[in-house]
Amino acid sequence: MTALASAPRVRRLFALSMLARGPLTMLSIALLIHAQRLTGSFAAAGVVAGAYALAVGIGGPVLGRLVDRRGQTATLLASAAASAGLLGAVAVLPAGTPFLVLIGLAAGIGLATPPLGACLRTLLPGLLPDAGSVRAAYAVEATASELTWVSGPPLALGLGALWSTGGSLLFAGAVLLVGTGGFAAQTASRAWQPDRGAPRSRGGSLRAPAMRTLVIVLGAVGALFGAVEVAVAAAADGLGAAAAAGPLLGIWGAGSLLGGLLAARA
Repeated sequence: MTALASAPRVRRLFALSMLARGPLTMLSIALLIHAQRLTGSFAAAGVVAGAYALAVGIGGPVLGRLVDRRGQTATLLASAAASAGLLGAVAVLPAGTPFLVLIGLAAGIGLATPPLGACLRTLLPGLLPDAGSVRAAYAVEATASELTWVSGPPLALGLGALWSTGGSLLFAGAVLLVGTGGFAAQTASRAWQPDRGAPRSRGGSLRAPAMRTLVIVLGAVGALFGAVEVAVAAAADGLGAAAAAGPLLGIWGAGSLLGGLLAARA
């Protein structure tokens, strides 16, 4: 931790990465409430949010492969620009927009989500002096990621209630673009080059049975998380307290963070 705290470059990368990743924790719930406003149906909105989540899972490995081939800068900037542009397009859609249009745009946003976490973790071994410092940095990164999940959903719902659901998406897109641009402009990110001589097998890490099992398990966990977000938002709206969904999801995220810390100490 001492090495991490004394490395200004690493602190800047962490700060910019978390700034850019903060909006990503807003998007599933922000898309959900915006789609519900446009369609009048939480069931339809859940499908839109599900299309986004599924596309994130598909797009992540594709963008990761592009980073391996083209480097971080071009991939991050292009994906952030595409994601922010699509968020802006969704934000200005009128009520009554065809359902399939919403699904297509949500899927596009997911496919273009910048792989900021993977890029940050890739840089850390080259910036820190030893394996212990790298492990400590990974632990800090995981904890900071949990904190974005605590703040993201309440922020999305708060902006939706105080401003508009489309405004919440515009805000997320703007912060995503600025944060990603700042991260990609850092010397460590611009200078990173893929190891073009490294062997690459077809299927990558998914060739390992344990990794395929992990993907299936985490896919099921993700489906559970998505269902809870939809259910909490729908229940709060049905009780006439739609704004309460944000704090409730934030408390859930805080509980997840606390549980993770306790599990790590066990």
